[in-house]
Amino acid sequence: MKPPSYRHMNIEIQYRLDETVKYYDTNADSFADATIYADVSEPYKKFERLILPGSWILDIGCGSGRDSRYFFEKGFQYEKEFDAIWACASLLHVSFSGIASGSKIR
Repeated sequence: MKPPSYRHMNIEIQYRLDETVKYYDTNADSFADATIYADVSEPYKKFERLILPGSWILDIGCGSGRDSRYFFEKGFQYEKEFDAIWACASLLHVSFSGIASGSKIR
């Protein structure tokens, strides 16, 4: 699969994006196999206490779809517009201030 073009971005960012796509193309199956049955019940409980039943969720870094399936089966919905973001293990490399400064918190 050819990675998408990001001509408006600088070369370093383009390189990092290309390398990320290559990594996931190569490792997606083994990652899904290794994480599909991971016990994430505690993070689920914490997240669910913060959102209303039936909220719309954006799942960043959805991996195997394990988390999306869980929340969908609990009555939450997925769409372009959302009430909450689930980013389990997707933003570990970003500081809290970096996340907060780049997002609108309602």
